[in-house]
Amino acid sequence: MAVVFCDVASDPASGSDKQKAPIIFPVANLFKYVNLCSSDPYFSIPQHTRELLTDMITEITKAQFLTWRLGVLRNEGRATTAQISMCKRNNVEMALNIAREARQVLGAMGITGEYSIMRHMMNLESVITYEGTHDIHLLITGLDITGESAFK
Repeated sequence: MAVVFCDVASDPASGSDKQKAPIIFPVANLFKYVNLCSSDPYFSIPQHTRELLTDMITEITKAQFLTWRLGVLRNEGRATTAQISMCKRNNVEMALNIAREARQVLGAMGITGEYSIMRHMMNLESVITYEGTHDIHLLITGLDITGESAFK
């Protein structure tokens, strides 16, 4: 898993690092699944699941690069509100989609307490509900694209 660019040593749901959570949640889900497959002698990773894992890690890596680049722009004082909104919207949606995929790949184990994917999904859903992340950030990005405000 050398392609993963963030630290996954701590549990993302512990509350210690909420800013990184949208990216760490799916990485943690992936590692739990791969560890399960590696440790169970009766369970191997089918080809379709390998393809899903490849797609998941690709999306996670893209989100990490987007976040890294936005951080560089922000440090230079060049990040815009629309860029920040787009990044937040993208990363939460990506993490939620990957958590859903990981839950499906794990089957019944995806909803147990041992593999806390459902807890991750609920945390991500609360971000969408609490902050209105998806819709509000969509409107902010749309304003930047069209120049017309949806807020009147």
